[in-house]
Amino acid sequence: MKKLITLLLITISLSAFSQDLIIRYKGIIYENNDTIYEVPTSLNTDNSYYIDIENTTSQILEVLVMRNNIPLLDGATTQFCIGSACVTGNASEFPQTINAGENYSHAAYGDQAFHIFYNPNGNYGVSLLRFAIFDITNPAISTAFYLRLDNTQSIQNNNNSETLNAYPNPTSNRVTIEHNLNSNYGKTELVIRNITGSVLYSNPINGSSKTNVSLEDFSAGIYFYSIENQGKTIATKKLIVK
Repeated sequence: MKKLITLLLITISLSAFSQDLIIRYKGIIYENNDTIYEVPTSLNTDNSYYIDIENTTSQILEVLVMRNNIPLLDGATTQFCIGSACVTGNASEFPQTINAGENYSHAAYGDQAFHIFYNPNGNYGVSLLRFAIFDITNPAISTAFYLRLDNTQSIQNNNNSETLNAYPNPTSNRVTIEHNLNSNYGKTELVIRNITGSVLYSNPINGSSKTNVSLEDFSAGIYFYSIENQGKTIATKKLIVK
């Protein structure tokens, strides 16, 4: 009897962690609500990102895609396509059929596969997009991922007079953030945001100095610390809290 209960618990555990829809990007599988990090290579034209969607069920799915911008860089534009539909809104109007066991990928379907266009339109900063993918007849069959697009790295590469570093990183209770700024920026702020873009800490800074930040109220996870000037991100990096 004890062996039967153990076997049943193992079966339930495996089913609870299985994914009916699997997301792949550049051959890597991303779990539900994982984040894909990319640096746009083009500042004034569309950057394209192809995402594979695999149906691991034994049934045909009618997949719908929904998007949220949290937040979208001011002046940037984005749209996504799946099948024959390309939309700029929050939902694909035409569900895409994906057969049982099929990987709906760029390798197999080319431009019919799910892909995202992003154009900064000459602006520097960070955009965070969230995509939810689900079966229209059974929304419980679903997955979601974030796409974080950060082209502030190009500013850092082109201007060696600016530095931004945090230590220790990863950290737990406290972090020291070192910043060296060009005086031409004037009033700037040190900002820490969570993965959804919400501001958890902000403090005015000037020139070159070190800022000690208490993280006692931060949950374990990934955060982003940035230097911002009049709503524009000058530089940003990732902070890991254990």
